[in-house]
Amino acid sequence: MNIEKAVNRIKWRIVGNGWKANKNDIDAFNEVVKYVTQKEKEQINKQELFAKLYIHTYSEFLEKYKSNVYDDMPTKELHKLLEKPLSVYIQKFTEKLNDQEVENLFDSLKIKKEHPTTKSQEIKDKETEVLSEAIKDKENEKKLFRKVWNENIVRDILITQINNFLNIYYDVKTDRRNP
Repeated sequence: MNIEKAVNRIKWRIVGNGWKANKNDIDAFNEVVKYVTQKEKEQINKQELFAKLYIHTYSEFLEKYKSNVYDDMPTKELHKLLEKPLSVYIQKFTEKLNDQEVENLFDSLKIKKEHPTTKSQEIKDKETEVLSEAIKDKENEKKLFRKVWNENIVRDILITQINNFLNIYYDVKTDRRNP
């Protein structure tokens, strides 16, 4: 049972469904409601960055699923994202970085991004030769085999960037509140 359901249950009892509430009971209930309301206001203020990203991502899901706020699908998909461990996102981000390195290598070598079945054998042979020559350079070999970026380095970079962002954002925000 979540806090909202618990408060509603107590309210149901106080209103006269099996329990005779006195003034102290009603005052206590009102204090609990006041506390919960205040906590929720403070929570959203303390987590404003998360709230912004949540709303942005939720909006993207609404568009993707061509739905509205009454549809459960976007919310369920968003919660699936939030349930995954941070390490999953770092791994995916690392893979994307390495994929980009491969694309950049192919661009620099002027190898077209076409499915191999659409290329003639002559073009495939020429591209294989170009790639074989290119991977003699260790950096190109790392790019081709997606070994430029590793998760530990990417994790460190991302954590540093996120912490710097938070420090800057909250320093700026604090400065605005306390000129």
